[in-house]
Amino acid sequence: MRKSGVELVIFACLLLILNISGCSTKTNPEKRSVILISIDTMRADHLRCYGYDRKTSPTMDSLALAGTRWTSCQAQSPWTLPSHASIWTGLSVDAHGTRWDECGMHVLVPYLPSLPKILNDEGFKTAAFTNVAYLSPDYGFDRGFDEFTWHPNGAGRARTTIDNALQWILHNADKDEPFFLLLHFFDVHAPYAPPAPPERFFEDVDVLEDSITWSDIKGDSSTAFRQENLNGLIDLYDAEIRCIDEQLNRLMAQLRYMEIDDNTLIIIVSDHGEEFMDHGSWGHGHTLYQELLEVPLIMTGPDVPSGIVDSTVVGHFDILPTILDYLDIDIPENIEGMNILGGQIRENRGVPSGGATPVRHLELSSKGDSIIVSADNQLHCVRIGEKKIYWILQGDSIRSYNLLTDPLELEPQEDTLLCLEMIEEFVNIPLQAHPAYVVITDTTINEALEGLGYIR
Repeated sequence: MRKSGVELVIFACLLLILNISGCSTKTNPEKRSVILISIDTMRADHLRCYGYDRKTSPTMDSLALAGTRWTSCQAQSPWTLPSHASIWTGLSVDAHGTRWDECGMHVLVPYLPSLPKILNDEGFKTAAFTNVAYLSPDYGFDRGFDEFTWHPNGAGRARTTIDNALQWILHNADKDEPFFLLLHFFDVHAPYAPPAPPERFFEDVDVLEDSITWSDIKGDSSTAFRQENLNGLIDLYDAEIRCIDEQLNRLMAQLRYMEIDDNTLIIIVSDHGEEFMDHGSWGHGHTLYQELLEVPLIMTGPDVPSGIVDSTVVGHFDILPTILDYLDIDIPENIEGMNILGGQIRENRGVPSGGATPVRHLELSSKGDSIIVSADNQLHCVRIGEKKIYWILQGDSIRSYNLLTDPLELEPQEDTLLCLEMIEEFVNIPLQAHPAYVVITDTTINEALEGLGYIR
């Protein structure tokens, strides 16, 4: 039966009303909130959702299943300060300049666009709870936060950090007022001292020699990392991850209880990994191998595709533009990172890393002639798909690896001329800032860094 003209008009009006009402129920990007969770020193390959055989990360696994997980996220640096500066600014280490050289450490410059400052200027309530001396006001990381709480050495403070965060959320989080909350956890970082023993979580644990102390670990790693101790230390490391994961479960429960989880973008990332004698050494900061650079990156929230495993090579510097684009906020010019949520990532895009600590001399690996440590920040690398190229600016030495066929980076390839062409645009990345050397006003910062073995 055909409809009359009046009926057609009424029908069209009803459709319009339904469409308008449907649009009104869609989450408004301008009102979305963001929680960025940085877990210091957490290797990607020690999470269950990244293929690890232990149940270290049930909460993070659930978030990965509900959202998108990147399998090839490259840290911009193998240690805390420059990596977080890349997260803040959307720039590589050579561009933002916040790193450590032979003369000292550099601050995060105030005139570079930074994620907390941009969001604060856009009307977001901003708060941060950090747990390391580097992420402190002396290093410039408090800029843009309405509330900034930090601890110089936050080992063992995951529960306290979540307690503080839950209190802040309870008093500040509102569906109609967007917020940006940064949570930084230091527990996975050495010394590995989980609040619960590994045997509570895992069946296959080893007994660590009672004689091993933190002084042994930060001193002569060849003694601490004898094979009979190595597995025991990894047990402790894994238990630290599991304990943080339990605290994240408390956070998620609170968000669900307050009904703000469906309006909040949650990002989990690590600043760098940890070496457990993978290339003959221990710790981080000293190499650019994948055990230090391959980090987890998980995003979940409204309009984030669920159950997606993305193998695109991405980096820390992609977090800022991704968040801003997600929130419909203009991305500053000269940002090196790109939106990786639905953005168009060009083929063979390169992701550079650098800024290794200058405290060790340049050496060659006993497993070949591959370069493993750096002096004066001269060691750099770039990941282009499955190809990873290392070079030392001084002397112009180049090595490359195919991470698909050689994931442990043990067999350098003989393709120097090809590598030179591929890395040309990354060798001289323009410096966009000239950061001053940090002037520490709080003696607890130096004490904390000395205690962790960063400075002597």
